[in-house]
Amino acid sequence: MTQKNVAAAMSLAGAFMIGLDFSGSRDTIIVPLFYEASVFRDLWGLLGLKIALIGSYLYWGAKPRVLLLGALSTVVAWLSLYSATGAFVPQVVLNCLFMAVILAPGLKETTTKMLAALFASSIFLLAGLQKINALYLSGLEFQSPAGFIAYYLHFFGPLPTWLATEVLPPLSIALELSIGIGLLYRPKIFAHLATLFILSLMYIHPPLALPYFTFAAAAVLIDPEFAANLQRRLGKIPLQSAFTWLVVLLVFQSLRGIGGKSAVAFLWFPAAFATVFIGLQVSHILQMLRTDGSFKETLPYKAQWRSLLQGPARFGTALIAFMLLTPALHSIGAPSPLGFSMFSANTATLNPQRARQMPRLEIQDETTCRALQGKLIRLIVIDVTLSITKTGCAIAAPTVSGLQYTKERLCENLPASCSDMTIR
Repeated sequence: MTQKNVAAAMSLAGAFMIGLDFSGSRDTIIVPLFYEASVFRDLWGLLGLKIALIGSYLYWGAKPRVLLLGALSTVVAWLSLYSATGAFVPQVVLNCLFMAVILAPGLKETTTKMLAALFASSIFLLAGLQKINALYLSGLEFQSPAGFIAYYLHFFGPLPTWLATEVLPPLSIALELSIGIGLLYRPKIFAHLATLFILSLMYIHPPLALPYFTFAAAAVLIDPEFAANLQRRLGKIPLQSAFTWLVVLLVFQSLRGIGGKSAVAFLWFPAAFATVFIGLQVSHILQMLRTDGSFKETLPYKAQWRSLLQGPARFGTALIAFMLLTPALHSIGAPSPLGFSMFSANTATLNPQRARQMPRLEIQDETTCRALQGKLIRLIVIDVTLSITKTGCAIAAPTVSGLQYTKERLCENLPASCSDMTIR
């Protein structure tokens, strides 16, 4: 049961943090997805959910009902704080739902491993397939300051053109697809390679702490000895506690602003974290290779596929099936990063055509537009853009409902300009 508790703790840490750590200020402008979700948050509803989540965890521990509450609170945070949420918030929802299935009584160890391998493999395969598009293959993600290596570009300048356009796009796709396929064929070794891959990327993109938790959780489910090995090596650090991982995430979250920081000041903690856990992971892999050769383990999908459709496992299988459908949802307008669209040149930030297809809040007032440039919070991985024109500006976002809330907030802060705002 140890490995399940560690995996659940990693998933719950994300649910604890998202929405609870963001306070902002009264004049900060955040574009939500739904008006009602933001009103609920304004009435302290989201804070109430987070307090209930933490209280439930303290009372019951990692139980399916607690994971479901974690998923609900994260959904509300995403809907109400959309433009201020990062690339992996929907993944935290999926993680909580998945772990609620894994923690259900009666799930056999082999079925748990098969579900974990399918879950982790689906993420890599979808991420790789989403990148097979003209914009990504052009190298846009590796050249744009709104792309995947934005932090690297900020501190170190542009990559060589040949590397950004000819090498990294196809190489990244090949790596993700290879890991995704490998997780199905040799799940134990490729679960560890997946976590190593994410850890290595943290040197240039620190926010990957959340997806690291996703694949580390999959690794401990596929290789139960890994959790025990980690605990032995880290001593008295309680890996089964969600609060341990919450502390790590909060430190990473504090690094999000890069203004006025040097590369060393910004990257030292992610680099130290990645280096320590790469060492632990490599050490475990070497030990595994020396001892029992279990890295060659395969899973009996063909012989036991019916077990994936019975009991609590069927809910995990349904969740994986939903994940596989999310790129289709994104293609018909579902907001990024739903559908694994982040870092695939598929968001409105990098795809102007997608932005033009969205509702817009048009503002014909220079004072409001200047204020927006400093107060609008919009991360590069979501579908909210601010365009400045000669006569004013416009915010493009996925929903009219979210823009209506944004308009009302702007009217509160700048009532004189309210008549110059129109949603189209």
